[in-house]
Amino acid sequence: MPRLKKMKESLSFQQGLDEHRPDQGFLGNTTASAVEVKLFSQETNLTVDIAKIGSEGPVAGSKEQKIAVEDVAVMAARQCNIGPVERHLFSICTFKQNFGTMWLHPGHVVHYSASAPVLHVEFRFTFLVPDLNHEFTFDEGKGERCNHLSRKVVCYLFHQCRHDLTTGRVPKVLQIENAYNKCLGFALLDMLRIMRSDERLKTVAQLTRKHRFQDMLPAGTLSSFNLIMRKYITPKKFYQQLHSANKTYDQQDEFYLMEVYIKQLLVICKEVQYLQEKFPVKLSRSEVTLEGEVLTTMREAKLLISPFHETKPGILTKVSKKKVFICFC
Repeated sequence: MPRLKKMKESLSFQQGLDEHRPDQGFLGNTTASAVEVKLFSQETNLTVDIAKIGSEGPVAGSKEQKIAVEDVAVMAARQCNIGPVERHLFSICTFKQNFGTMWLHPGHVVHYSASAPVLHVEFRFTFLVPDLNHEFTFDEGKGERCNHLSRKVVCYLFHQCRHDLTTGRVPKVLQIENAYNKCLGFALLDMLRIMRSDERLKTVAQLTRKHRFQDMLPAGTLSSFNLIMRKYITPKKFYQQLHSANKTYDQQDEFYLMEVYIKQLLVICKEVQYLQEKFPVKLSRSEVTLEGEVLTTMREAKLLISPFHETKPGILTKVSKKKVFICFC
Protein backbone atom coordinates (compact mmCIF):
# COMPACT_ATOMS: atom_id res chain seq x y z
CA MET A 1 0.00 0.00 0.00
CA PRO A 2 1.47 3.39 -0.98
CA ARG A 3 2.46 5.77 1.80
CA LEU A 4 0.28 8.91 1.96
CA LYS A 5 1.75 12.39 2.01
CA LYS A 6 -1.32 14.59 2.42
CA MET A 7 -5.08 14.48 2.06
CA LYS A 8 -7.66 16.91 0.65
CA GLU A 9 -11.46 16.72 0.75
CA SER A 10 -13.93 18.65 -1.37
CA LEU A 11 -17.64 18.58 -2.22
CA SER A 12 -19.06 18.26 -5.73
CA PHE A 13 -22.77 18.54 -6.57
CA GLN A 14 -24.51 15.89 -8.62
CA GLN A 15 -26.54 17.11 -11.56
CA GLY A 16 -29.93 16.06 -12.94
CA LEU A 17 -32.85 14.20 -11.40
CA ASP A 18 -32.98 10.42 -11.52
CA GLU A 19 -36.68 9.67 -11.95
CA HIS A 20 -36.23 5.99 -11.18
CA ARG A 21 -34.25 6.57 -7.97
CA PRO A 22 -35.58 9.78 -6.40
CA ASP A 23 -33.83 9.00 -3.13
CA GLN A 24 -30.49 9.44 -4.90
CA GLY A 25 -31.31 13.01 -5.91
CA PHE A 26 -29.61 14.59 -8.93
CA LEU A 27 -28.17 12.31 -11.56
CA GLY A 28 -28.00 12.42 -15.36
CA ASN A 29 -30.59 14.18 -17.53
CA THR A 30 -34.22 14.98 -16.86
CA THR A 31 -36.86 14.46 -19.53
CA ALA A 32 -40.50 15.55 -19.37
CA SER A 33 -43.43 16.29 -21.65
CA ALA A 34 -44.14 19.45 -19.61
CA VAL A 35 -43.30 21.07 -16.29
CA GLU A 36 -46.10 21.76 -13.82
CA VAL A 37 -45.14 24.32 -11.17
CA LYS A 38 -47.06 24.55 -7.90
CA LEU A 39 -47.62 28.20 -6.93
CA PHE A 40 -48.63 28.46 -3.29
CA SER A 41 -50.22 31.91 -3.54
CA GLN A 42 -52.20 31.13 -6.70
CA GLU A 43 -55.36 29.09 -7.14
CA THR A 44 -54.00 27.37 -10.25
CA ASN A 45 -50.59 25.92 -11.04
CA LEU A 46 -48.33 27.06 -13.86
CA THR A 47 -47.89 24.58 -16.71
CA VAL A 48 -44.81 25.07 -18.88
CA ASP A 49 -45.09 23.57 -22.37
CA ILE A 50 -41.46 22.67 -23.12
CA ALA A 51 -42.17 21.89 -26.78
CA LYS A 52 -43.77 25.29 -27.40
CA ILE A 53 -41.12 27.17 -25.42
CA GLY A 54 -38.35 25.35 -27.31
CA SER A 55 -39.85 26.05 -30.74
CA GLU A 56 -39.93 29.78 -29.96
CA GLY A 57 -36.57 29.95 -28.21
CA PRO A 58 -32.90 29.65 -29.16
CA VAL A 59 -33.27 25.95 -29.94
CA ALA A 60 -35.90 26.56 -32.63
CA GLY A 61 -35.54 24.15 -35.49
CA SER A 62 -33.44 21.71 -33.48
CA LYS A 63 -34.60 18.21 -32.62
CA GLU A 64 -33.82 18.67 -28.95
CA GLN A 65 -36.16 21.08 -27.20
CA LYS A 66 -35.39 22.02 -23.61
CA ILE A 67 -35.75 24.59 -20.85
CA ALA A 68 -33.47 25.54 -17.96
CA VAL A 69 -34.77 25.42 -14.38
CA GLU A 70 -33.86 29.09 -13.94
CA ASP A 71 -36.17 30.00 -16.84
CA VAL A 72 -38.98 28.07 -15.14
CA ALA A 73 -38.37 30.11 -11.96
CA VAL A 74 -38.54 33.37 -13.93
CA MET A 75 -41.88 32.38 -15.44
CA ALA A 76 -43.25 31.41 -12.02
CA ALA A 77 -42.11 34.71 -10.50
CA ARG A 78 -43.84 36.68 -13.25
CA GLN A 79 -47.02 34.70 -12.69
CA CYS A 80 -46.92 35.70 -8.99
CA ASN A 81 -45.95 39.35 -9.74
CA ILE A 82 -42.63 38.96 -7.91
CA GLY A 83 -39.92 41.37 -9.06
CA PRO A 84 -36.50 40.47 -10.51
CA VAL A 85 -34.58 41.32 -7.30
CA GLU A 86 -36.71 39.30 -4.88
CA ARG A 87 -37.00 36.47 -7.40
CA HIS A 88 -33.53 35.34 -6.33
CA LEU A 89 -34.98 34.44 -2.93
CA PHE A 90 -36.90 31.65 -4.68
CA SER A 91 -35.97 28.40 -6.37
CA ILE A 92 -37.47 25.32 -8.00
CA CYS A 93 -37.66 21.98 -6.21
CA THR A 94 -39.37 18.62 -6.22
CA PHE A 95 -40.87 16.91 -3.20
CA LYS A 96 -40.53 13.19 -2.58
CA GLN A 97 -42.46 11.67 0.30
CA ASN A 98 -39.61 9.43 1.46
CA PHE A 99 -36.83 11.97 0.93
CA GLY A 100 -38.32 15.43 1.39
CA THR A 101 -37.55 18.56 -0.57
CA MET A 102 -35.00 18.21 -3.38
CA TRP A 103 -33.71 21.43 -4.96
CA LEU A 104 -32.97 21.69 -8.67
CA HIS A 105 -29.85 23.55 -9.76
CA PRO A 106 -30.76 26.75 -11.70
CA GLY A 107 -28.62 25.61 -14.61
CA HIS A 108 -30.15 22.16 -14.77
CA VAL A 109 -31.89 21.51 -18.10
CA VAL A 110 -35.17 19.66 -18.62
CA HIS A 111 -35.34 18.04 -22.06
CA TYR A 112 -38.61 17.56 -23.94
CA SER A 113 -39.92 14.10 -24.66
CA ALA A 114 -43.51 13.49 -25.73
CA SER A 115 -43.50 10.05 -24.11
CA ALA A 116 -42.12 11.26 -20.75
CA PRO A 117 -44.40 12.11 -17.80
CA VAL A 118 -45.06 15.64 -16.59
CA LEU A 119 -42.40 16.88 -14.16
CA HIS A 120 -44.10 18.21 -11.01
CA VAL A 121 -42.10 20.88 -9.17
CA GLU A 122 -42.66 23.65 -6.63
CA PHE A 123 -41.72 27.33 -6.70
CA ARG A 124 -40.51 27.87 -3.14
CA PHE A 125 -39.11 30.68 -1.03
CA THR A 126 -35.63 29.40 -0.12
CA PHE A 127 -33.82 32.08 1.88
CA LEU A 128 -35.37 33.50 5.01
CA VAL A 129 -33.82 35.94 7.45
CA PRO A 130 -34.92 35.53 11.10
CA ASP A 131 -36.49 39.01 11.26
CA LEU A 132 -38.77 40.19 8.46
CA ASN A 133 -38.13 43.80 9.48
CA HIS A 134 -34.37 43.49 9.08
CA GLU A 135 -32.97 46.43 7.12
CA PHE A 136 -30.76 45.60 4.15
CA THR A 137 -28.26 48.38 3.39
CA PHE A 138 -27.17 48.89 -0.22
CA ASP A 139 -23.51 49.89 -0.20
CA GLU A 140 -23.74 52.71 -2.73
CA GLY A 141 -22.80 55.58 -0.45
CA LYS A 142 -26.32 56.98 -0.48
CA GLY A 143 -27.63 55.36 2.65
CA GLU A 144 -30.55 53.85 0.75
CA ARG A 145 -32.41 51.11 2.59
CA CYS A 146 -34.96 48.48 1.71
CA ASN A 147 -36.98 48.23 4.92
CA HIS A 148 -39.12 45.26 4.07
CA LEU A 149 -39.82 42.30 1.87
CA SER A 150 -42.58 43.28 -0.54
CA ARG A 151 -46.16 42.36 0.25
CA LYS A 152 -46.24 39.94 -2.67
CA VAL A 153 -43.28 38.01 -1.26
CA VAL A 154 -44.58 37.96 2.33
CA CYS A 155 -47.97 36.82 1.02
CA TYR A 156 -46.32 34.00 -0.94
CA LEU A 157 -44.21 32.96 2.04
CA PHE A 158 -47.32 32.86 4.24
CA HIS A 159 -49.19 30.55 1.85
CA GLN A 160 -46.11 28.34 1.56
CA CYS A 161 -45.80 28.06 5.35
CA ARG A 162 -49.54 27.48 5.75
CA HIS A 163 -49.45 24.73 3.13
CA ASP A 164 -46.51 23.01 4.83
CA LEU A 165 -48.15 23.13 8.26
CA THR A 166 -51.57 21.87 7.17
CA THR A 167 -50.26 19.08 4.92
CA GLY A 168 -47.78 17.52 7.34
CA ARG A 169 -44.57 18.97 5.87
CA VAL A 170 -43.65 20.15 9.40
CA PRO A 171 -44.34 16.91 11.33
CA LYS A 172 -42.34 17.79 14.43
CA VAL A 173 -44.62 20.71 15.25
CA LEU A 174 -46.73 18.32 17.36
CA GLN A 175 -43.70 17.42 19.50
CA ILE A 176 -42.74 20.92 20.63
CA GLU A 177 -43.37 22.29 24.10
CA ASN A 178 -46.93 23.60 24.57
CA ALA A 179 -47.85 22.26 21.12
CA TYR A 180 -51.60 22.36 21.90
CA ASN A 181 -51.78 26.14 22.35
CA LYS A 182 -49.30 26.91 19.56
CA CYS A 183 -51.21 24.83 17.02
CA LEU A 184 -54.46 26.56 17.98
CA GLY A 185 -52.63 29.88 17.61
CA PHE A 186 -51.82 29.17 13.96
CA ALA A 187 -55.46 28.31 13.24
CA LEU A 188 -56.67 31.41 15.08
CA LEU A 189 -54.48 33.75 13.03
CA ASP A 190 -55.55 32.03 9.82
CA MET A 191 -59.24 32.43 10.68
CA LEU A 192 -58.78 36.13 11.44
CA ARG A 193 -56.86 36.59 8.18
CA ILE A 194 -59.76 35.12 6.22
CA MET A 195 -62.19 37.39 8.06
CA ARG A 196 -60.12 40.50 7.19
CA SER A 197 -59.83 39.47 3.54
CA ASP A 198 -63.57 38.84 3.03
CA GLU A 199 -65.72 41.94 3.46
CA ARG A 200 -68.84 39.78 3.66
CA LEU A 201 -67.68 38.32 6.99
CA LYS A 202 -68.64 41.00 9.50
CA THR A 203 -68.81 38.91 12.67
CA VAL A 204 -67.08 35.90 14.22
CA ALA A 205 -70.35 33.97 13.97
CA GLN A 206 -70.46 34.46 10.20
CA LEU A 207 -66.83 33.40 9.97
CA THR A 208 -67.30 30.17 11.93
CA ARG A 209 -70.40 29.20 9.95
CA LYS A 210 -68.46 29.38 6.69
CA HIS A 211 -65.01 28.11 7.79
CA ARG A 212 -63.87 25.31 10.12
CA PHE A 213 -60.84 26.01 12.31
CA GLN A 214 -60.05 22.28 12.21
CA ASP A 215 -59.05 22.67 8.54
CA MET A 216 -56.40 25.23 9.50
CA LEU A 217 -54.66 23.25 12.23
CA PRO A 218 -51.29 21.61 11.54
CA ALA A 219 -51.77 18.11 10.12
CA GLY A 220 -52.33 15.48 12.80
CA THR A 221 -53.24 17.95 15.55
CA LEU A 222 -56.76 16.68 16.22
CA SER A 223 -55.77 13.01 16.19
CA SER A 224 -53.27 13.79 18.96
CA PHE A 225 -56.11 14.91 21.27
CA ASN A 226 -58.44 12.59 23.14
CA LEU A 227 -62.16 12.49 22.24
CA ILE A 228 -63.30 14.95 24.92
CA MET A 229 -60.60 17.46 24.01
CA ARG A 230 -61.36 17.10 20.32
CA LYS A 231 -65.16 17.36 20.49
CA TYR A 232 -65.86 19.67 23.42
CA ILE A 233 -62.97 21.44 25.15
CA THR A 234 -60.96 22.51 22.08
CA PRO A 235 -63.85 24.07 20.04
CA LYS A 236 -65.14 25.97 23.08
CA LYS A 237 -61.69 27.28 23.99
CA PHE A 238 -60.94 28.22 20.38
CA TYR A 239 -64.13 30.24 19.89
CA GLN A 240 -63.52 32.12 23.12
CA GLN A 241 -59.99 33.00 22.02
CA LEU A 242 -61.23 33.91 18.53
CA HIS A 243 -63.66 36.50 19.94
CA SER A 244 -60.91 37.95 22.14
CA ALA A 245 -58.30 38.03 19.34
CA ASN A 246 -60.78 39.68 16.97
CA LYS A 247 -60.99 42.61 19.36
CA THR A 248 -57.20 42.70 19.89
CA TYR A 249 -56.45 42.76 16.15
CA ASP A 250 -59.46 44.87 15.24
CA GLN A 251 -57.37 47.54 13.49
CA GLN A 252 -54.97 45.14 11.74
CA ASP A 253 -55.32 43.99 8.13
CA GLU A 254 -54.76 40.52 6.66
CA PHE A 255 -51.16 41.33 5.72
CA TYR A 256 -50.26 42.05 9.35
CA LEU A 257 -51.79 38.73 10.42
CA MET A 258 -49.75 36.92 7.75
CA GLU A 259 -46.57 38.41 9.23
CA VAL A 260 -47.52 37.33 12.75
CA TYR A 261 -48.21 33.81 11.47
CA ILE A 262 -44.76 33.62 9.80
CA LYS A 263 -42.99 35.04 12.87
CA GLN A 264 -44.65 32.47 15.14
CA LEU A 265 -43.36 29.74 12.84
CA LEU A 266 -39.87 31.25 12.92
CA VAL A 267 -39.88 31.03 16.72
CA ILE A 268 -40.19 27.23 16.55
CA CYS A 269 -37.98 26.68 13.47
CA LYS A 270 -35.14 25.29 15.60
CA GLU A 271 -37.44 22.83 17.33
CA VAL A 272 -39.22 21.49 14.24
CA GLN A 273 -36.19 21.61 11.87
CA TYR A 274 -38.12 23.68 9.34
CA LEU A 275 -36.71 25.88 6.55
CA GLN A 276 -33.73 23.64 5.91
CA GLU A 277 -32.33 22.80 2.47
CA LYS A 278 -30.98 19.34 1.72
CA PHE A 279 -28.79 18.46 -1.27
CA PRO A 280 -27.28 15.13 -2.38
CA VAL A 281 -23.57 15.62 -3.01
CA LYS A 282 -20.43 13.62 -3.63
CA LEU A 283 -17.55 13.99 -1.23
CA SER A 284 -14.26 13.89 -3.10
CA ARG A 285 -11.29 12.73 -1.05
CA SER A 286 -7.83 13.09 -2.62
CA GLU A 287 -4.68 11.62 -1.14
CA VAL A 288 -1.15 12.17 -2.45
CA THR A 289 1.42 9.45 -1.96
CA LEU A 290 5.10 10.12 -1.24
CA GLU A 291 5.78 9.04 -4.80
CA GLY A 292 3.55 11.88 -6.08
CA GLU A 293 0.62 9.70 -7.13
CA VAL A 294 -2.87 11.17 -6.51
CA LEU A 295 -5.50 8.75 -5.22
CA THR A 296 -9.11 10.02 -5.41
CA THR A 297 -12.19 8.36 -3.96
CA MET A 298 -15.82 9.53 -4.19
CA ARG A 299 -18.40 9.01 -1.46
CA GLU A 300 -22.14 9.70 -1.50
CA ALA A 301 -23.10 12.34 1.06
CA LYS A 302 -25.83 14.82 1.99
CA LEU A 303 -25.43 18.56 2.42
CA LEU A 304 -27.73 20.32 4.89
CA ILE A 305 -28.14 24.10 4.96
CA SER A 306 -29.72 24.93 8.31
CA PRO A 307 -29.67 28.65 9.25
CA PHE A 308 -31.87 27.97 12.29
CA HIS A 309 -29.89 25.04 13.73
CA GLU A 310 -29.87 25.29 17.52
CA THR A 311 -26.15 24.71 18.10
CA LYS A 312 -24.41 24.84 14.71
CA PRO A 313 -26.27 27.07 12.22
CA GLY A 314 -24.72 26.94 8.76
CA ILE A 315 -23.75 24.12 6.39
CA LEU A 316 -23.53 20.53 7.64
CA THR A 317 -22.55 17.32 5.85
CA LYS A 318 -23.26 13.65 6.43
CA VAL A 319 -21.58 10.78 4.62
CA SER A 320 -23.90 7.93 3.58
CA LYS A 321 -24.55 5.32 6.29
CA LYS A 322 -23.48 7.80 8.99
CA LYS A 323 -26.13 8.99 11.45
CA VAL A 324 -24.73 12.38 12.46
CA PHE A 325 -24.30 15.60 10.47
CA ILE A 326 -20.91 17.29 10.86
CA CYS A 327 -20.56 21.08 10.72
CA PHE A 328 -18.84 22.01 7.44
CA CYS A 329 -18.84 25.78 7.87
